Amino acid sequence: MRKTSRNVPKARIRWGSPGGILLIFSTIGLVTFAGWALMSAGTLKDMRRSLSERTQWLTEVNASLELLETPALRAEQQGTRSGIEKLLNSIENLRLSLTYPHEPASKLLTRIDVTIIDIKEELAKDTRNLNNFRKRMRNHLRRGQTYIRSDLVKRADGFTDMARSLNQGLSGAAILAGFSLMLLVNLILRGEEASNLRALHETLEEELSHLQRSQNQHYQQTFESITDNLQRGVIVYRRSEVLFANKAMYLLIRPGAKSWEDVEPELDVLVERVKKVRSQIEADNGDIEQVLVNARRFDGSGIEVTADADLPTIYRGGDAQMMFIQPTKNLPLTEVQSA
Repeated sequence: MRKTSRNVPKARIRWGSPGGILLIFSTIGLVTFAGWALMSAGTLKDMRRSLSERTQWLTEVNASLELLETPALRAEQQGTRSGIEKLLNSIENLRLSLTYPHEPASKLLTRIDVTIIDIKEELAKDTRNLNNFRKRMRNHLRRGQTYIRSDLVKRADGFTDMARSLNQGLSGAAILAGFSLMLLVNLILRGEEASNLRALHETLEEELSHLQRSQNQHYQQTFESITDNLQRGVIVYRRSEVLFANKAMYLLIRPGAKSWEDVEPELDVLVERVKKVRSQIEADNGDIEQVLVNARRFDGSGIEVTADADLPTIYRGGDAQMMFIQPTKNLPLTEVQSA
């Protein structure tokens, strides 16, 4: 058996297949997840910065409230001016934090401005009511503290929800990435397997064709060696299909012919005529061992021939019929051999 060399098949993915379409949509989903994750990460960073700013504000407000409870702002004495100035300095630091925040709080800034103005007016007085001043300051700072706390809680809830959504999204993206990877590997393996099978199929077809040609050549040579020396013509047919004719037969139809395929149409007509005549004689209960028919020659002329009863035979691996033909009178050898 002849061996054929072939290239190693390359793995290819059929994108039009259901698996390929699913992989495309999975890839689009992964890209979408990646874009959403990047935007969510930026949003989380901004929210965390905002939380840090508001935590700092709350710390500074609490520090100012603690200053109101120090002895310098509780005793009725002249030395309280330094305590008020220290409170003013603390609140001005808070206002500086509110001036350039990542997310401004205009309502809180207005409240702190009012507090600073009130403190400065108190410092400008020669005499002051410390209890009334402390009460006003506590009112301003408590309101600012309440605003910061409520805003901080709301932003912390939003940050938690966003972080949870991002975590769930990343988990889903990881699962989808694993699924896409498994699908990709499966498609590659299937594509490689299909290529291997296709290459093997082509090899088998080539080998089968080679075997069929060898078998046909074997039958042809066998029948030629048996029948070419016969004076009678021989036709082998199966279900009206001519499979072979010996040299005496095709030279009888066309002198100078090289093979029986050159006169195949005339042989088909002859087989049909013999079968028809046999059917008519059989219907009349006659003897069909030998029938007389008119064979059509290549040049359009006719010649009477007798056809003996068929001999069952095997040709190319299947049952066939072998028909023996001879003219009713001997033809000159020159006529047979002439072109």
